[in-house]
Amino acid sequence: LHIYYYSALISTPVLLVHVLVGMGGVFAEALDDTALGVPPLDGESARAMIEGLRGYPLLAGVRGRPAVDIAAVADVLLALSDLALACPGVAELDINPLRVLPRGAVALDALVRVEPTPLPASAGRKSAP
Repeated sequence: LHIYYYSALISTPVLLVHVLVGMGGVFAEALDDTALGVPPLDGESARAMIEGLRGYPLLAGVRGRPAVDIAAVADVLLALSDLALACPGVAELDINPLRVLPRGAVALDALVRVEPTPLPASAGRKSAP
């Protein structure tokens, strides 16, 4: 069973920084099934984002198909949340697709966009003797 999701870290002037998760592949456009979270995320909020998706039953296992590693998807969301807080210069990080397996998840493709961050006023200046 191959379940594809996508996740992203996006920073915009309107929404500031948010983490997004949704069905990947052709389902991304067909279902428009996404959830947004605002960092810092914790395990409970990451899991709630995933469980709130209409495509969640595909992860949990349906019609005799095995469940996939939901905790691995939550770990990806938590890592994106941590990155957003630690690296403000990351304007966008798009993982699409994220292949979710019975054990683990693998980013098959990713795009990172970095914007320059202003240096503090004291950076690069030497104090007078």
